[in-house]
Amino acid sequence: GAFEYLVVVDFQVTTGEDEQEIIEFPWAAFDLESKKVVYEKSLFCKPSVSKLNDETTSATGVQDSDIESAEGLQGCVQEFNDYLYKEFTSQNKDFCLCTFGEAPLKKYLVSDARAKQVKLAAHFGKFVDVRAAFKHKYPKKTCTSVL
Repeated sequence: GAFEYLVVVDFQVTTGEDEQEIIEFPWAAFDLESKKVVYEKSLFCKPSVSKLNDETTSATGVQDSDIESAEGLQGCVQEFNDYLYKEFTSQNKDFCLCTFGEAPLKKYLVSDARAKQVKLAAHFGKFVDVRAAFKHKYPKKTCTSVL
């Protein structure tokens, strides 16, 4: 069947490091029937290896004060999973994760979770890359030219 909700994720990560760590874990749920955003949340994630440098703060807007009392990646992933379960899975509502490009889920989350021994639920392996889907449907346009 068709999905009822899109859940869009787009992480902010540290820059200039070999290991890029997720420092912000935002998501928004979009109801496809009402065509409305029904939930938005952004969690800060405390990095375990990286320190915020000027480049990271400038690129992401994330400050030391945002992450000093934040949970680590495990806590952020757990809160996201709990939200998905409570709002969708437990009510038999279908959702699809969406990202802009493959890097957020395939690169940043997978490598950061592996480094921190955070288990990822199966839903993280299935997602729609909005940029690739757009390119497939409109090969002669760029996403930014129509937004």
